[in-house]
Amino acid sequence: TMTDGIVSAINRDLNLSGRQMTLIQTNAALNSGNSGGPLINCYGQVIGINTMKMSSYSSTSATVEGLGFAIPITAAKPILDELISQGYVSGRPAIGIQGQTLDLRTQVFFHMPSGVVITAVEPGSDAEAKGLEPDDVIVGFNDTAISSLEDLVAAKNDLGSGDVVTLTIYRGGRYYEVDITLMDQTTAEIY
Repeated sequence: TMTDGIVSAINRDLNLSGRQMTLIQTNAALNSGNSGGPLINCYGQVIGINTMKMSSYSSTSATVEGLGFAIPITAAKPILDELISQGYVSGRPAIGIQGQTLDLRTQVFFHMPSGVVITAVEPGSDAEAKGLEPDDVIVGFNDTAISSLEDLVAAKNDLGSGDVVTLTIYRGGRYYEVDITLMDQTTAEIY
């Protein structure tokens, strides 16, 4: 589908989940599932990537005000170039593990704390070099308690690759701390 996409503001600063973004404001109709489409100019050149909309909700249904936002192509192009050239965006931090939230049944049955259980350790990562193993449970990240994978992702995403963090690990009934140098997140499966 195509809408007229009239640009009503450029450099619109918005705060989304604590993250400041500078976006293009448009009247392009954006609905669930169709973000990511191009915002084009009259010459057919991509000037932005449609990403979100403003809407208000009533008790009966959602109402759309026709206010959409696009990431400017000048902000998106370096990321696109990195994805094309190397398959990932450098600088995004990862511990070098795969993991999942430790479910409540396992916690109770094995008398374990809440946290993120490591399911695999990335070969060549600092996590591997420092001895992290599958079945270790991450319960702390720097001074933050970790009780779920969402907690862990939120804590690490405030940092960059190359930063050193202190993880609190639960293994075999004991807690210990280990300093890990964060690596580039090369795939979505690595945390």
